[in-house]
Amino acid sequence: MSSALASMEQAGEILIDTRPPPNMADLRKRQSGSTTTLDSISSSTVLSSSITSAASLSSTSTSSSPTSIATDPGSSGGGTLPSPFDSGVGSNFTTTSCPNFLKSFLENPTFKSCLPFSLLLQNSQSFFQAEKSIVRVTQALDATCNVNVSECANTMSTLARNIKLPSNCGSDYNAQNPLVVQAYQGLLAYEPLYRAGCAAAPSTGSYCFANAITNTTNTADSYVYFLPLGITLPGGARPTCNSCLQSTMAIYAAFAGNTTQPLSGTYVSAAQQINIGCGPNFVNATATHISQSSPSLQPPPLLIYLILTTFLLNYLFQ
Repeated sequence: MSSALASMEQAGEILIDTRPPPNMADLRKRQSGSTTTLDSISSSTVLSSSITSAASLSSTSTSSSPTSIATDPGSSGGGTLPSPFDSGVGSNFTTTSCPNFLKSFLENPTFKSCLPFSLLLQNSQSFFQAEKSIVRVTQALDATCNVNVSECANTMSTLARNIKLPSNCGSDYNAQNPLVVQAYQGLLAYEPLYRAGCAAAPSTGSYCFANAITNTTNTADSYVYFLPLGITLPGGARPTCNSCLQSTMAIYAAFAGNTTQPLSGTYVSAAQQINIGCGPNFVNATATHISQSSPSLQPPPLLIYLILTTFLLNYLFQ
């Protein structure tokens, strides 16, 4: 046997280790001391293999639904949903009543169950991180869209009225405290942004916002979602001319004439700018445009006067 092995070694077919056999006591000691290392190597190998396999399946999937994506290597996991003002409300207030009011409604179970998209956009660090992943932002939108919109709209409207009370944040709102103003505008914009944020792309069924915020080739696609918060479309922005843009602007058009909405001051100019890039009739640019420097929850006196005048003229000329 040894001569046969020797001839095979000389022919280059096998290699023989001529060293003496290892000490069995040392081998047992090494094996018992390496359990953790072996387990961690095994676990990491399995995890790496699983991620690689899932990513491969995801890239070859033909399904258009966001739920068809099996895993998200960029996700930190945990499944925790984002929340508004998760970095805190700070201490830059003129009174102690304002931060107390803000903390009170942020901890209110009814408010939290609504998970308002309008307050996540500007004031949530966790949502900002979720926006980097199509999977995580879709999960967040699933939660914010799966609510009773009428009840949540009533909740936000009540909070919008209460935040301006002198006993709450009235003095800070009058001083244009940025955080208070953003909270107020986010509460007012709940319904238009709920409907825009939950709108789906006709061709894929995925959320239009999720597609827009993860579109790295044209960041202007996401800018239109800030219009209901009173933020104007940047002058050089040219959002992609697609069905999502049309449906989003159509939703806004239904709210743009309401002067209690910050959208009333941003919609028309944005629509005109979009039509420059997409065609003169791509979106409706003729919505009633009545701006107020400080949005009110009561109809303006001019509107009441016009309604009464119309009623009187109809009565006189019947």
